[in-house]
Amino acid sequence: MKKKITKFVGLLIYLSILNGCNYNSGKKAEESTSDTTNLKKLVADWNKAHSSKDVGVFSSLFDNSILYYGVQQDKNTCIESKLVFFKKYPDFYQQIYGDIQIEKINDKEVKCSFVKRVTVKQATSDYPSYLTFKKYTDNWRIVTEGDLVTYKNLAKKSTTIQTEKLSNDKAEVLSAEFLGNYHGIQPSYFMKNQYGNDMVINGNKVSVPSIDYKFLLKDGNVVSLQQINLEDNSSVYFYDGTYKIFSQENNFIKIECTLSDGQGSSPSYILTINRSDKKGICTGNNEPGFSIEKK
Repeated sequence: MKKKITKFVGLLIYLSILNGCNYNSGKKAEESTSDTTNLKKLVADWNKAHSSKDVGVFSSLFDNSILYYGVQQDKNTCIESKLVFFKKYPDFYQQIYGDIQIEKINDKEVKCSFVKRVTVKQATSDYPSYLTFKKYTDNWRIVTEGDLVTYKNLAKKSTTIQTEKLSNDKAEVLSAEFLGNYHGIQPSYFMKNQYGNDMVINGNKVSVPSIDYKFLLKDGNVVSLQQINLEDNSSVYFYDGTYKIFSQENNFIKIECTLSDGQGSSPSYILTINRSDKKGICTGNNEPGFSIEKK
């Protein structure tokens, strides 16, 4: 009799443990499904913010520090970088093409991989992309944003610059008197769309802060650019590239600078410089020109 009771109690304990395991497994499965749904929605929100140019959405999604296309940056710098990109390409449009794949990195971080289909200047390209989210209590924040194309470009950047240097050895050489630093300040202005009208988001015009420009023209047709946001004096951007003599006149020389930050932004500028006093005008695409002077 005692043996039967002991077996019966043992069976009850086993069934209790089994039910507990099934409950915990079911609970974890529900949490996993909930996280997957939530993460896919966050990726969709991130994607839509690129079309609506909604700075508020980026601010709510980004963590305070983000590995942004290979460079660790603070949240505000990342958002400003996007605004500069939107300004340069007012017709920019992107969408998520296909499914979003979710990969668990650890208990706190998850990687979402997908293809973003980007249209710029009526040309469409696909970019295998990814966002890494980190969980804080019940909230997810983006800690990494990148794509495989940019990753490969960063790896090739050094090689490309060296190749351009060799190519520029055959280009028309800028005389030594024009080499050096050129400084200018671009006043604040409102972004324009492709039709030349003020860009409006949520009823407000999009303002671009005043930017301090420093061009450095070097031997070998090499140029670098430093930009400083004068609104907070803390956001600094660096570009590298090459220049060539665009045209020469009696009193002026025009130099075309082609630059890149290695993260998808590739601005170009024309420097029109007076031969005598080395003062001039800097002009870019869809943005106001401003005065520059050799220092």
